[in-house]
Amino acid sequence: MSEQGLETIETTVQKTHEWIARIAESMNVFAVVADHMGGGEMEKVIDAFPRDMQSLFSALASAA
Repeated sequence: MSEQGLETIETTVQKTHEWIARIAESMNVFAVVADHMGGGEMEKVIDAFPRDMQSLFSALASAA
């Protein structure tokens, strides 16, 4: 494999690791915030998002 091909793979792997780290951090932040909110506050936050994005919250909550 050419040197350029290896550099491309290394860059892709690095970007993937960064992306996964950001997702994991976001999930952790979501879990911490959700644990400290009460009285329907989290539902108000979820309702503020567009409908097509609201399902992401339940996915994040179950993953966290």
